[in-house]
Amino acid sequence: MRDRLILIDQEFDLVFSNATLHWIENHQTVLQGINSALKADGRLIISCGGEGNAAQILETFAQLIAANSWQRYFSNFKCPYLFYGLQDYQK
Repeated sequence: MRDRLILIDQEFDLVFSNATLHWIENHQTVLQGINSALKADGRLIISCGGEGNAAQILETFAQLIAANSWQRYFSNFKCPYLFYGLQDYQK
């Protein structure tokens, strides 16, 4: 089954997202979709990791997968976490 984008025009009073956006690469598209789905006086509540969140854990993980004994297991690995900063949301 193909993924489909369903356009919703101002249907919701509230959109809530908890610990989700750091898994999504293109926040701009998501935010535009949410904006089009919210009523004029609607609210968006987001809770997610931001820039610098889990930095020590991610650095430790990067060092681990770079180690000779682990490199072969992570040859095509792309980190699934995307922690955007304030500058990414300015506009």
